[in-house]
Amino acid sequence: MPKEDAIQRAMTSGWLTEQADGRINLSQAARAHYDKLVGLEVVEYVGQIAAVRTPPDVFARPPLSKKYIPNPRGTRRDIPAWSLRAAGTSFHKA
Repeated sequence: MPKEDAIQRAMTSGWLTEQADGRINLSQAARAHYDKLVGLEVVEYVGQIAAVRTPPDVFARPPLSKKYIPNPRGTRRDIPAWSLRAAGTSFHKA
C-alpha cells in the first residue's frame, strides 16, 4: 500500500486531521489513545460548572434559633435549691 493511500485512509477514518495551514496532524482521539498507552491521564472536558442560583447573602438567611442565642441579660447567677442534686446522690448502681 503506497503512503498516499495510507494517509488518505487515516484522514477519512478520523485518525489524522488537516490543519488550516495545510499540515497533517493527529486528531484529538488519536492523541487521547496514545496518551492512554503511555499512561497519561486524559481529562475530558465536561462543560462549565453551574453557578449558584442565588448569591450567598448573610442577611437573607433565616435567623438562628432562640436556643442558640445567649440571654442578653447574662447567665443566671443564683441557682435554685430545687435544681441542685443532694450530696451523695448518684444515678449509678452501687
